[in-house]
Amino acid sequence: MRMTLARKGLLSHIQMVKPEAEMTEAWVINDMKALGLIAQGIAVEHHTKIRSATTAIQAWITLREFYNRTTMHNRVAMTRRLHDFKMDDGVTMTQHLDKFDQLIVGLQSLGEPIDEARQLVVLLSSLPAEDEIIASIVENAKDVTHIEVKEKLLKEYERQDKKEATERALKATTHGIKSKNARFDKSERNNGRKDNISRKQSGFKGKCFNCDKFGHMKRDCPDFKGLAKMKWTLFSLPGRVDHQGG
Repeated sequence: MRMTLARKGLLSHIQMVKPEAEMTEAWVINDMKALGLIAQGIAVEHHTKIRSATTAIQAWITLREFYNRTTMHNRVAMTRRLHDFKMDDGVTMTQHLDKFDQLIVGLQSLGEPIDEARQLVVLLSSLPAEDEIIASIVENAKDVTHIEVKEKLLKEYERQDKKEATERALKATTHGIKSKNARFDKSERNNGRKDNISRKQSGFKGKCFNCDKFGHMKRDCPDFKGLAKMKWTLFSLPGRVDHQGG
């Protein structure tokens, strides 16, 4: 805005308050031009702030005070974001570094430049404490640049991502093999039971010594089993032994 007024030869209208006695008709006309350029250079929603201004310098002072308050608020907000800056779960290192750079640039645009040493402290503090690479970077902080730190972080996180992907794939493969073996063992057990039943049913073709029928042994004979059960029942009756003894 200052450059625009300067190109039009109107910069003096925002640099000093002209005493009313010294205002000429030409000055008043040029002052209205300067006021119009100021109004054109701001967003429509800010026009209400200079609605009551009758001179260019009144409008300029009003806007300057407003923007100074806004800038201070933004500085406080950005500084708080810097102090609270942490790496979010689920984001890549590239995304985290991009967010960090945006924060630093934002502070610089508000007149709050951050030197590289402080940037390094903020960046490393934003990472999870368990990251081993942090210790090595801090130990060599005097010999490493800001760019080199970012490169190391990117390489380390890329290595960790590959390692985790390999471990997940290995775990999935191992789980699949165990499941397959479990199904195979169950199938083998079922087949074994079926074979035992089949052998029992078809393994003996000779003659039973109890009922003289073919196809089963005496111990598997239904008649023999029934007789044995009957004898056991009679033997177990109360007083049975004493009665036989008498």
